[in-house]
Amino acid sequence: MRSLKFIAVILVCGLAGSVLGLQGCSSNKASDEYSLEIWGMGVEGERLKDIIDIFEEENPEMEITIQSIPWGQAHEKLITAVAGGLAPDIAQLGTTWIPEFTVLEALEPLNAYIQNSKDISQDNYFKGSWETGSIEDEIYGIPWYVDTRVLFYRKDILQEAGYDHPPRTWDELKEITRKLTVKDETGKSTRCGITLPVLDAKTLIMFMWSNGGAVLSKDGEEIVINSRENRETLDFYTSFFKEGLSPRISKGGIELYNNFKSGFTPMFIGGPWMLKELDTRVPEIAGKWDVAVMPMKKTATSFVGGSNLCVFKDSKNKQAAWEFIEFMSRPDIQVQWYKLTTDLPTRLEAWENDYFADKEKVKVFGRQLFDTKSPPRIQRWEEIAGAINLQMEKAILGKSSSENVFQELEEKIGKILSKRR
Repeated sequence: MRSLKFIAVILVCGLAGSVLGLQGCSSNKASDEYSLEIWGMGVEGERLKDIIDIFEEENPEMEITIQSIPWGQAHEKLITAVAGGLAPDIAQLGTTWIPEFTVLEALEPLNAYIQNSKDISQDNYFKGSWETGSIEDEIYGIPWYVDTRVLFYRKDILQEAGYDHPPRTWDELKEITRKLTVKDETGKSTRCGITLPVLDAKTLIMFMWSNGGAVLSKDGEEIVINSRENRETLDFYTSFFKEGLSPRISKGGIELYNNFKSGFTPMFIGGPWMLKELDTRVPEIAGKWDVAVMPMKKTATSFVGGSNLCVFKDSKNKQAAWEFIEFMSRPDIQVQWYKLTTDLPTRLEAWENDYFADKEKVKVFGRQLFDTKSPPRIQRWEEIAGAINLQMEKAILGKSSSENVFQELEEKIGKILSKRR
């Protein structure tokens, strides 16, 4: 078995983002089709080396080089690499990055590979996750791991308040948070029913989807954010802050976990990594909390994200790259990857593995994944999300009405979209 070459970019390459910097730290690729350079980001990039051994055992002729790149540097380094003709064979791309790299014509279309694959097909994946790699009927990324959001709640505190189940609808969410909130004689909340983010477009858009709203039309060409459904959603969301049911200031992280432990905020919306974080940081409340799918209005739709594996158009080893993607997509490998990282599998078959049989909280995320959406797959989505963040905060702080928020957003998004034409 060939030895794995593991290159930690943050250590070997430093922080330089220039083409020369990348060229200087890039390994000399073998000219044959049995050499692959793979870029992984963050924790995933660091842990890839732990699963490559299995691939090399099955493919002893293959030589793999991994570059592990911190997420904060990944986007710039990828852009620089593409511009300089130094892109890897395969890279891990965040789901919202794919539109930008397709506009740059940097990614290899994968439809032909999928058609000839015995293992990878759309039917094997969660619908929302699969769509993150699709641009205008062409597939540019295969879902590697998936991320979604669910409701975390202190079941002991809800039971004390007379509820034997988490909130299942918007009406129940409001009713239960009101019942859980405690105020002193001055009207100040000494316990809030839930923590909701003040500055997070993803969470607000999840609620918009639940009420039948959207930001853009399905083709991404029409701005539909200024709708009755969205105004109704924002009024509902901001009411939690106006009534003192959610704190207006929350730093997240350890503060969020400590507030959950103390019961100051016995509910919040979070992702799968928080399962391990709560077990590690606040073990005192083990057995006292649980998770549930998002409360429903018209639907119970949540956000879907994660990362996809993409092949770069300039790769000289595309078939080998595809074989690696097929390997990482196998249900047994996805289960192994979850054990290494707690990244949720994208393959439906992986969820049927006996390993998940007794992991009830993890399986709630699996149920939520059947009702998810991704943000519009357009190049300038991050700019739009930033604009929504700012307007969302203004509404929560009482500085703007829902009518003004969406009118301003309609105008701002129009300007952003005009840049791509």
